[in-house]
Amino acid sequence: MDPVDKFVHAWAKQQIASGGYLPPFTSMQLEARKHESGGNLTQKQEDIIRWCSSALYAGGADTTVSVMRLFFLLMSLYPNVQKRAQAEIDEVVGQDRLPNIGDRDDLPYTNALVKEIVRWAPPAPLGLPHRVTTDDEYMGYRIPEGATNFDPTRYLSDTPQPDPRKFVFGFGRRVCPGAQFAEDSVFFNISRILSTFDISKSVGEDGMGVEPKVEFTSTVTSHVKPFPCRIVLRRGSAGERYLDSASLSG
Repeated sequence: MDPVDKFVHAWAKQQIASGGYLPPFTSMQLEARKHESGGNLTQKQEDIIRWCSSALYAGGADTTVSVMRLFFLLMSLYPNVQKRAQAEIDEVVGQDRLPNIGDRDDLPYTNALVKEIVRWAPPAPLGLPHRVTTDDEYMGYRIPEGATNFDPTRYLSDTPQPDPRKFVFGFGRRVCPGAQFAEDSVFFNISRILSTFDISKSVGEDGMGVEPKVEFTSTVTSHVKPFPCRIVLRRGSAGERYLDSASLSG
């Protein structure tokens, strides 16, 4: 049995036995199957529940983490994008609370930002990137060597570009079953981070910003390689008050 399987499954069973637990996936499935079978689960039933729960855990610990690490890199590289998303969140949600999933439909630019992240560098590489290898000029536009563009507004025009979520999660019978969970999780985390923190380039000894290298691993799930950045708490934000209260209670 995989160590992750053991840990997740044993933890859920312990929470049920304690009586003071929030009903996560594993706990709900164990209780439902016990009710159906009259109190006892077969080994096969336990195995299926364990494999399903560990698959959810592994997905969140790999692909979602890949997207979140890339988010921090891109926000340090594109501060104007970050400021626009923060302005939208401040206007719609305010600073008395943190954003939640219920705010998603009212935050179109933040939603577009999430789309652009997964388009810019999908966690599961879908093919070779397209960019010029030397300086070029096309229809009056100068395109520098290696140029890339990160622009969430491409999904907000009257003729928006194709939604990358239609292909980054796969197709047909092999589409990712956790697509909705992943989208909600990424939006939830990104919106709350933007509400609470400012992300910028790391500062060198000379007081100047350190340009991070945009490099990725060549693994099945693509991860941006370690990079420096600066994360500062936004004063007056709801997140600041939550962190202060957590520190006092701790």
